[in-house]
Amino acid sequence: MLKAALAALAVVLGAFFITAARPAVADSGAGTRVRLESRMRSGITESKLSYEYRNNVRKFQAEVSRAQPGQKFDVRHNGVLLGSLTANELGVASVEVKAGGDDPNQGDVPFMLAGDAVSIGGMTGTLVRR
Repeated sequence: MLKAALAALAVVLGAFFITAARPAVADSGAGTRVRLESRMRSGITESKLSYEYRNNVRKFQAEVSRAQPGQKFDVRHNGVLLGSLTANELGVASVEVKAGGDDPNQGDVPFMLAGDAVSIGGMTGTLVRR
């Protein structure tokens, strides 16, 4: 009886650890999909960096709002420069870059993971699942 109870407990604990160790990836039926995001703020200036991986295509989008017109922002992932943004006359800037599909006019997008450090200008954050 004790052996049976311990065996059942081992199965339950094993299922728990397997479930808890799953990566930040969802299978949508059409392939693997990862969606990450970081929202940042400095004073009234707000920014967001979004990342998506789906069907072997990597895409990131960086946005800034409520900035000073003409203000420049470097976009970084784990300290590596991905590009720069300049706020327009309304204080808004954005860029979207894709990599890994069939389009020959694509940029370079690194693989990103939950917990990675990102920054837009002096605003820093961490990517989390969305």
